[in-house]
Amino acid sequence: MAVPASEETLTQLAGLSQERAETALEAALTAHVLEETSPDRYAFRHVLARQAVYERILGPSRRRLHRQAIAALENQADAPVVQLAYHARQLGDPTIWIPRTKTAAEHAIAIGDDGIAAGQLQHLLSEASLPTDIRVWAALELSRIMKRRTEPAESIPLLRRIVADTSLPEAVRGKIRLNVGRVLMNHADPQGIRELEIAVTELEARRPEQAAVALATLGAGQFLSRTREQNLADMERARVLVERGDDPVARAGVLASRITLLGNLADPAVDELLQRFPTEEGNLEVAYQRCRALYNTADNYLVIGRDERAAALLDAAEDLAKRINYQFILVRCAVDRIELDFGEGRWDSLADRADHLAHQSTVPTVGVELMQIRAQLDIAAGRWGEAQHALSYCTGDAFSLTYLVGSAVLGRYHLARGDPAAAWNAVDPALKALRHKDIWVWQTDLLPVAAEAAGVTGHHREAADIVDRAASGARGADAPAATAEILLAQGLIAADTDPRAAFDLLEQARLRYSAIPRPYHAARCSEHLGHLLAADSAAAAPHFERALDAFTALDATADAARCQRSLRKAGQYRPAPRGRHSYGTDLTPRERQVADLLATGASNKDIAQALALSVRTAEHHVARVLKKLRTTRGNISGP
Repeated sequence: MAVPASEETLTQLAGLSQERAETALEAALTAHVLEETSPDRYAFRHVLARQAVYERILGPSRRRLHRQAIAALENQADAPVVQLAYHARQLGDPTIWIPRTKTAAEHAIAIGDDGIAAGQLQHLLSEASLPTDIRVWAALELSRIMKRRTEPAESIPLLRRIVADTSLPEAVRGKIRLNVGRVLMNHADPQGIRELEIAVTELEARRPEQAAVALATLGAGQFLSRTREQNLADMERARVLVERGDDPVARAGVLASRITLLGNLADPAVDELLQRFPTEEGNLEVAYQRCRALYNTADNYLVIGRDERAAALLDAAEDLAKRINYQFILVRCAVDRIELDFGEGRWDSLADRADHLAHQSTVPTVGVELMQIRAQLDIAAGRWGEAQHALSYCTGDAFSLTYLVGSAVLGRYHLARGDPAAAWNAVDPALKALRHKDIWVWQTDLLPVAAEAAGVTGHHREAADIVDRAASGARGADAPAATAEILLAQGLIAADTDPRAAFDLLEQARLRYSAIPRPYHAARCSEHLGHLLAADSAAAAPHFERALDAFTALDATADAARCQRSLRKAGQYRPAPRGRHSYGTDLTPRERQVADLLATGASNKDIAQALALSVRTAEHHVARVLKKLRTTRGNISGP
């Protein structure tokens, strides 16, 4: 039966009297071959046991039993169409199983069960003798479902084989290819751009509204290979094409992409367009597009630093995604909530949350973005080994915004390790991609990393040029985080030539980051202000102390230690009085930090760099930690 079955069904299939069937069932339960999974539902205790029994039944008997199962299930008041399709497929006769499998797929689509529907459609499309009309229907439905699921791996190769079939009408291939392209784009596969471009060609003559959807997807703005001007041109062409017809789904798709593009540009028209978005309750496809528009706008607002509005839109997108079973958006919302918490300084358990979601998800971009968060947390704490591991997943292909962010994180890592040349090499290709894209309202942290690295490596002119471009391109935009990033980069560039202007720029950046709020970024501005005023230790100290307090609250151990060292150099650091307290065999706060780093496999040199100590001092701390914990370096697993 493949699923738990009732005593009545088992009795009927086995062809036994009720008394004999009851005796047999009790024997199977006593021998622990079967188990009662719920009242009057029985199944094998182990899948392998079921498989072994099934394979021992000879072919003729097996097919007879499947026919009997079909007869038994058909007599039920609410016949289980998916089970009926399964038993029909085991008979091996396409004329029997194809209609039943199609019925099962239609039922799953009607009730919104994408997982079951996708499975039934895949069964259909794997059959070489499938009639053309059913193949076209199944391919279109599967491609539509794949847009909103998180695991398209099995379906994409299948759909690609179908769109390569020149016997299908060109417009049909174009509609399938459109959905394939959108799925590939969602999963950061650059091939998606090419699929969408071909789809436009295949659809424009006979299906202009669908061609408009493909163009709008290309023009939505997330892809680095397409410039701002290309995006705007694609979107305008899409708008004209979709107006030729009255397809509500196509209009909703184009509108959702237009809202996404305008959000990428920090255009104030976004909120008005969202309010005008159709909410046709009876049209599920329109609801999917509305959900996409809500999420993409929330994501864009998070990038530009309008966090309060982003949080409200995430709530709306998540609520709608749950109601319409839009799995892809649900996962994306979970990622953005982690990013929101990182930006706003809610770091407790954040690394564990990021790790958990990364391991759960099958969407490549999700893992990349979460590892970027994890790497930043590790860099702030001086966990160099773990940061390096996370960074190996961080940059990916030069395809979307995640590439820019990943390059900045890698550059930040090299700066923290005292290698500005490596930092510049990490961000330089991303700067070129950003210049090509010509959208400057995104906060990526690229500009401050570039400015900081350029001041040491001799790339001052290049950094100044791109920061000037960014300032010009973002002028007047309501993008608080991008504005703060540009101000910070300008302040770092001006530090050597105009300290007074640099101070004003850094202070403006700090205030803007604080207002969002982005406490970690604001603290970095405070630290830069302290370095700018380093010649006057009394003037520098308040800025270092403000940064130190923020870093300590975030448990950013390496950053806090760096500020402590700066204060010590200026003769301004005053450790809190210890009074009469003695730690005895307990670890001191500093020793707990050392133990945390030892647990990551850090060397003495790594610990010294993370905590702004000399290697000799780090060695002494390590020796005391190991002695107090009565362990060795190889066995330590944390304090």
